[in-house]
Amino acid sequence: MGFFKKIFKASPSENLPKEDLEAVILYSVHKVLKDKISTYPILKRNESLVIQLISHGFLRFSTLQENLNKEFLLPELKEILKENDLKVSGKKDDLVERIISNINPEKLQNPKSKLERILLTDKGRDFVILETDRFNKELEKFYDRIYNLLFEKKFEEAFRLVSSLNDSSIKSFGFGKDWSQGFSENEMNTTKLLREFNFSEDILNNGVEEIRSELATYNLLRFNYFGNFKIEDRIIQKFPDFESKQIKEYLEDQPDGLAGGFDPTNQKDIVKLFIHYIQFTCHNEAQLQEILSYRNKPRSGYKGVEVLSNRQDCLKCSKIGSKKYTWKEIHEIPKIPFYPGCTCNYLSIIES
Repeated sequence: MGFFKKIFKASPSENLPKEDLEAVILYSVHKVLKDKISTYPILKRNESLVIQLISHGFLRFSTLQENLNKEFLLPELKEILKENDLKVSGKKDDLVERIISNINPEKLQNPKSKLERILLTDKGRDFVILETDRFNKELEKFYDRIYNLLFEKKFEEAFRLVSSLNDSSIKSFGFGKDWSQGFSENEMNTTKLLREFNFSEDILNNGVEEIRSELATYNLLRFNYFGNFKIEDRIIQKFPDFESKQIKEYLEDQPDGLAGGFDPTNQKDIVKLFIHYIQFTCHNEAQLQEILSYRNKPRSGYKGVEVLSNRQDCLKCSKIGSKKYTWKEIHEIPKIPFYPGCTCNYLSIIES
């Protein structure tokens, strides 16, 4: 463990973006129930800080009126009024006001009326906004730094710095992943494939080196990037005339796109689907490389590759459903994704 720490831990001189613990706690605890704090690891570890933030006026508990408005359905409010011989007509706000004005809170039996949901005060909200803005500015500079490293194909330094950022983060990224050990082989291969992607002219005809670097940077930082510039905004800002003939034609032919609502006349929608398509292509290629490497390793149980379809509304994908290929049939494995909106993926076949 100490060995990995030496390799991946950043030194203070590397100026990683620094999160403020109080701001992270305020953001995390907002709208959480008081008796549920212990179910959130970051809040459980800092429960005393939550109490301090309440006492210093950064947080408060929800009021009865807020509980009635946010927690209760209209029929529940009407039932309370009916039980107390009060008029049940009117809008929700009217019903809530009628309950507040006419019924002693102690008489309300529904436990939702006594919930203590933790909310930000104006003071707390202002603090979070200021800290978020500061952190995003630091993160924006860091993003550009990683972009420049990947543009120059300095992969190892980029991997180390992003691993260090995630390892030092107050929040966890990657479902408890030990970032002190850096990125997996698959994650690093995906980044390299994105940086060296071979674009055909109909998919991209300008800014190739810059867009390769943007895609690779986004792949490394997508779990920890909350800056104001999203990748599609960065690409459009650099290339206002960005176009992708293949993506546009796909959207014109099948306007539901990846998840519905994509517009072939909207440049941002074209860029979004373009990003998904290239990233999914490289992710699948790296995944297939990893699975195929199992043939030559003494791993028991690995028998081949499965192509799994996640879309039943696509005629091409639904025909595949789930198709399996043994090691002897690997030359028959299709290249995926089949088209820009395809979400098929490779899985290893493991003997049960």
